[in-house]
Amino acid sequence: MKKVFFTIIMLLIPLVTALAVLETYLRVTGYPPFFAYRIADEDTDMWHLPNKEGDIIIPGKASEFVAHIKTNSFGMLDHEYEIKKPEDTYRIALLGDSFAAGLEVIPEERLPTLLEQQLREETDKKIQVMNFGVRTISPASELQIYNTKARQFKPDMVIQIIYL
Repeated sequence: MKKVFFTIIMLLIPLVTALAVLETYLRVTGYPPFFAYRIADEDTDMWHLPNKEGDIIIPGKASEFVAHIKTNSFGMLDHEYEIKKPEDTYRIALLGDSFAAGLEVIPEERLPTLLEQQLREETDKKIQVMNFGVRTISPASELQIYNTKARQFKPDMVIQIIYL
């Protein structure tokens, strides 16, 4: 029994030492810490945590990209909305994966923001394009998000972005 215990301890010492060295390196170099901004909740496969703000690293083919994440009280990568739709407002729920979420660009250049700006320029109506996009999800998960998150906002139109 003592021999097994001694063997386990001898295996753990190098592992803990290696992890401590790695942690020290990451802190000294200023490498951004892990930022948990989404979770598998009881209603969907994946959704953003509400009221979170921080930076995440998105790996790319040529280099890494640091994205700044800010979610509203409903977990959308968007500004705040009232559940009750304002009078004379046309609401669009935009569902999709990373193309809809738009983490790889600044918020002002995300698809929902650009679509809302374009529609406001072309119509007299008040337009709201709500961003229900989440990275790395499937169309089935998008349906779950519509049923459990987007539907309560009573959108007049739903647009689903599907990447093939």
